[in-house]
Amino acid sequence: MTASEIQELNLQVVQLAVLSAGQTGLGQIHDPGMLGLARAFQIAGLRRVVILKTV
Repeated sequence: MTASEIQELNLQVVQLAVLSAGQTGLGQIHDPGMLGLARAFQIAGLRRVVILKTV
């Protein structure tokens, strides 16, 4: 899924998302702030996003 597709979801009933695949926690800095998958989940209504950094 893309960040745009995730933002369109209604995730207010979801308690938690864990991003753990590769660089899913990374984002890009834009004028309105940081954009990425974690931010897309928050826009969709998710209150908690955990990002696991793999080494």
